[in-house]
Amino acid sequence: MVQVDARFNFNTTNNSSNIENLLRELKRLMQREKTLQSVKEHRFYLKPSAKRKQKRKKASTQRRQLNSQRRQFS
Repeated sequence: MVQVDARFNFNTTNNSSNIENLLRELKRLMQREKTLQSVKEHRFYLKPSAKRKQKRKKASTQRRQLNSQRRQFS
């Protein structure tokens, strides 16, 4: 569960920047915990064969990226 500590100092004149900072922190936390990614994945049913195909495609792109990075540093 994502928890963002929201403490506002209402004596300041810059409340909008505090809210923006909190939103930025919330987005970062949700990205780190992959909350939105899991919601998007479970938005509709995916057949097991389609899941396997998607998994293979993701693995091949990651392998290709890793190989290209290795070639750069060699």
